[in-house]
Amino acid sequence: MNAEDERFQHAYLNHFHYADRTDDGWGPDSPRVGDQGALCHGLDAEEFTVSVEPRTGLPSLHVGSRWIGLFETAIDPHMEVILHQRGPGRAETYTIGAFRFADLTPPYEGVGCVVWQNGRLHDADSMRPLVEESLDLEDALITLGYEAFEAPDEPPSEDVPEVKTRQEE
Repeated sequence: MNAEDERFQHAYLNHFHYADRTDDGWGPDSPRVGDQGALCHGLDAEEFTVSVEPRTGLPSLHVGSRWIGLFETAIDPHMEVILHQRGPGRAETYTIGAFRFADLTPPYEGVGCVVWQNGRLHDADSMRPLVEESLDLEDALITLGYEAFEAPDEPPSEDVPEVKTRQEE
């Protein structure tokens, strides 16, 4: 799966939301591939995993041996989708000069790109701290619920925000 397919999947998933969650509370309320939980129909509950349905290529609920579309669960007033365990997001890391960046898929609370600077993880656009204390970039990304992957050698497809150092501020 390439990065463009993954971005499309997360944009699609952002239109749906869990009825309830029993996980640790990190990340958005919308599903992401790899999530696990329970699909409730009245008093009945079945375990599910959010996976890519092979026939349509769209993220769906894999319940036992069958697939249930997220749109179907959203419009059925008798179905509730409850999150039990959050699947990790994907963070592609790269270095530009003295700064380490990570592109987040899906975005973390609206933040798509982060920068590791002065022992903290910041929103690359506003420089708002996201993680106050961590050992390194990878540790900070784990705290946010992301798996770090080294980006390909080619430069990022989108413009990288200009990062200001404390001396420039």
